[in-house]
Amino acid sequence: VLNHQSGLTNWTANSYTGTLSDAKADLLFDPGSTFEYSGEAMNYLGRVVAEISQKSLSQLFQEELVPAFRLENTYFAYNESLETQMAVGHWHNYPRFKAKFPDVDSPASGLYSAASDFSKILLGLLNKVYLSESSYQLISKIHQQIPTKKTLYDPAIKQGVGYGFFVTETEQG
Repeated sequence: VLNHQSGLTNWTANSYTGTLSDAKADLLFDPGSTFEYSGEAMNYLGRVVAEISQKSLSQLFQEELVPAFRLENTYFAYNESLETQMAVGHWHNYPRFKAKFPDVDSPASGLYSAASDFSKILLGLLNKVYLSESSYQLISKIHQQIPTKKTLYDPAIKQGVGYGFFVTETEQG
């Protein structure tokens, strides 16, 4: 799942909110055989983690990651306090819409963060804070090459997927 090789489609009907749906999710391919981005699979994995831990993803996030990265304005569900701090990206010169789901634990689309907190997460990952060396290797090493026709940007740059992260190899490393 973390390498986007589950075989699940990106989203089934109404499922990007992280809620369970009655939509049937047929496999697009044999798991492990190829790459296909899947938010559906990430939400499925989130439900598995919640079931095994007997804790919501919000609770795990608050207990594990908030103190580790000293986060002050990051939530796993929409929080009104972020309204004046939240930014959304653009696509073809038009601002994107960021959905506001107050009660959903969606690892694929449900993290709301202020830029100052998001920078703490990124710097923490770059400096290998909180993660063991073996975990860092899992997220930073390409485990699955992204086929050229599915690359996220310049197809001349080698792109792949680590465990839960997209990884790019450039001339600088």
